[in-house]
Amino acid sequence: QGWQAHTSFRSVLALASGGDELWAATEGGVFGYNTTSGEIRRFSVIDGLSSVQTRAIATDPARGLVWVGYADGVLDRLDPSSGVITSFRDIERADQFSSRGINKIVVRGDSLLIATEFGVVIFDPVKTEVRDSYTRLGTFSAAIVANDVVIAPGESGGDRMWVATDEGLAHASMAGGNLQDPAQWSNESSGLISSADDVMSVAWFDSQIYVG
Repeated sequence: QGWQAHTSFRSVLALASGGDELWAATEGGVFGYNTTSGEIRRFSVIDGLSSVQTRAIATDPARGLVWVGYADGVLDRLDPSSGVITSFRDIERADQFSSRGINKIVVRGDSLLIATEFGVVIFDPVKTEVRDSYTRLGTFSAAIVANDVVIAPGESGGDRMWVATDEGLAHASMAGGNLQDPAQWSNESSGLISSADDVMSVAWFDSQIYVG
């Protein structure tokens, strides 16, 4: 008889929706809940997850995958149809940064936008490699903690990348500029309600940017 993992799935840290299935990252692993049948599928370290330090989760409908991010920077790819889990350690190995945790994963076309403890990482889910990283977001501190990221239109139209950081909100146009260049980024902090300016989340809804 094989090993069994007795971990708690009660503390949910992040959620993602994938059609009829909701996926949750918890302190004990990952589970999927089918909203039609009520079936629950659980995955833990026994099934191949890198650890129980989950922080972020995202569904990838185009490829039929679920991506899981951890506090140590490891990125897991879960194939729900087969149960196969593959780990990618590019972010974890970026040891020039003291903290490398993954805070948010956003699937957009042929890219994963990953908010990390040192900025934003662009990961290629097909080639399974880091394509780019943005660690200097305008006038904010270098390697600033990125808590969330979203692509949404700006005031003049055209898509912009919006990043929630510990020093405020950073945003830059997606129209061909080199986002590794700090000059491409604009910063918003003085108008935010929080006196500490630390922005934990950002979302686009009904033609408005919402900041948490």
